[in-house]
Amino acid sequence: MTLKEMILKKEALLLTEEELAIQTGIPLQMILDIFSGVEKTPDRQILQKLEAALDIAASERGLSGNVPQPAKFPQPSAVREGMPAYGRLARGPCTTADYEALPDDRRAELIDGYIYDMSAPRPLHQIILFQLGLQLAACVEKHPACELFIAPCDVRLDMDQWTILQPDLFIVCDDNQITEKRIEGAPGFVVEVLSPSGRVHDLIRKLNKYRLAGVREYWIVDPYHLEILVYYFEMDTHPAKYGFTDTIPVRISEGECSVDFDRIRQKIQPYL
Repeated sequence: MTLKEMILKKEALLLTEEELAIQTGIPLQMILDIFSGVEKTPDRQILQKLEAALDIAASERGLSGNVPQPAKFPQPSAVREGMPAYGRLARGPCTTADYEALPDDRRAELIDGYIYDMSAPRPLHQIILFQLGLQLAACVEKHPACELFIAPCDVRLDMDQWTILQPDLFIVCDDNQITEKRIEGAPGFVVEVLSPSGRVHDLIRKLNKYRLAGVREYWIVDPYHLEILVYYFEMDTHPAKYGFTDTIPVRISEGECSVDFDRIRQKIQPYL
């Protein structure tokens, strides 16, 4: 079975990458890399495990051994929460036009043709975001070409009609990207603060979207485990892990800027 056939079969079975990871024991990130095309030469044994898992799933659901056609997508008006996103290889029916037709008071994101509802952030989330913004604003002042943005602000990440995100915090250093309506293209630096309902969204879906779109540095702040994962996509394949007592350098600033998370920890301590 070719990789393309595996992708078609996975979609027809409505299997997520998370489910395949559980069934096969293959690390989730590895599966995401294979199906998104990031991993150009996947290990043959890994592919065989994926193929076997797909065949078992098809047998359990009474499907033939032939490669099925992709499942039909819902109507463009559907606003979905928790629906799997399939990266660049398959898209849902919704476009930027559907996204822009949503009511102004409804916060959502469009990822690969699916619209995801976004719940209101919790107070802990907002305190961390504000404190991050204060420290990073001081960094941005040293770089007049850069601008700091805090959600909600639309980012048309891939410059297409399929994806619009609202990162929690981000920095843009190309003023050509800043339009009256939204940001066009990938920011250089992005921070997402995890919430209980959005962990998979930030740790998997948006991580891969940011990496593929050309974001240079991505921080995932986890206030519930007091951890920060720092992805520097230009150099590293794995994230660096920090705690809320560390001072973390902003690597795209070439050592000029950093964030003291111990200051942030002191602010949130009463709410932990």
